[in-house]
Amino acid sequence: MQCLCGLQFDSCLSLFTSKRGTAEPLMQCPCGLQFDYCLSLFTSKQGTAEPLMQCRCGLQFDSCLSLFTSKRGTDEPLMQCRCGLQFDSCLSLFTSKRGTDEPLMQCRCGLQFDSCLSLFMSKQGTDEPLMQCPCGLQFASCLSLFTSKRGTDEALMQCRCGLQLNPVCHCSRVKEAQLSL
Repeated sequence: MQCLCGLQFDSCLSLFTSKRGTAEPLMQCPCGLQFDYCLSLFTSKQGTAEPLMQCRCGLQFDSCLSLFTSKRGTDEPLMQCRCGLQFDSCLSLFTSKRGTDEPLMQCRCGLQFDSCLSLFMSKQGTDEPLMQCPCGLQFASCLSLFTSKRGTDEALMQCRCGLQLNPVCHCSRVKEAQLSL
């Protein structure tokens, strides 16, 4: 399969292993993960003939799938990671580096993932605004707006902060919610 750099994945693999495990970023996958982290995370299914769908970072979905099973099927998905996986599943993957200075991945709100993690878990499910998403709504307010379709397969529309909009939440309703904060 094609790596983002245009090379086959195994060619990329040999190119990027020298810096694996270091704190030096090699290249950014579109999902926001450093390439060397992607590399170490996605090797278990490498070379299989069972592609399901492509993650945005260009890796096979079935490889992603094996990484994100710990919370899969629960009713607590919060927001979509850039690669399309549920936030709570991502959360279980990225806790080992929590609190370090090393960026893991960018939340759509522009904060490092580990910073978002600590900000958004303590007030999870409350109505208290925590911080501004790029869409102009407070994150927790977004969260309360987007829970009705949580866990469904229905794609509605994406807020800039990466949460799925409730169908009743049209542009005018978003503006009203914004003004009421």
